[in-house]
This record gives sequence, structure tokens and C-alpha cells, in this order.
Amino acid sequence: TCYAQLRPDVVMELAWRNNLNDFAMPFMVQTMREITNKLDTLVEKERKKEEAVAEEKKKAEEALASGYSDYGAGDPNAMVVYGAGMGGGMGGGMG
Repeated sequence: TCYAQLRPDVVMELAWRNNLNDFAMPFMVQTMREITNKLDTLVEKERKKEEAVAEEKKKAEEALASGYSDYGAGDPNAMVVYGAGMGGGMGGGMG
């Protein structure tokens, strides 16, 4: 079809100037449908991305609240939060 080569604003203007709105209307309807579908796809994609980020954040908060974590894999502040000597290492005992 020729729809990919025609810009909707040009079609609308030429139809209006030449009193051909009835002939341009199918093109305009299909164009609006395509734009709406593209927009819906983008909105859905963004919503899924936001849900994934929120789920990751929730999992991280639950792990931190439960006291279980991988001790900040990749987090340079993990040693500050969890301490450097987690466990009985060398030379650190009571008694």
C-alpha cells in the first residue's frame, strides 16, 4: 500500500483544500489506528519495565528486612552495613 509514503498531515491538508475529505477519511482512520496501536505497545512496554523495577526493589527490601542478603555483591558499602568480620575468622574469638 501507499500508506507508508504518505504523511497524514499532508493528506488531511490536501483533502481539505480540494474538498475531498470523504476520500481521505479511510486513510485517516487507518493511520489513527496504527498510531494508537504503536502507542499502546509503548505504554505496555513501559508498564512492564516499571513493574520489573518495582519487583526488584521489593525483593531487595524484603531481603534486607529479613537479614538475609548476599552481603552486597557489587555494593562497595556492604562492608559498612554488614561489618568486616562476619564470622569467626582468624584471631577473633572470645576468651
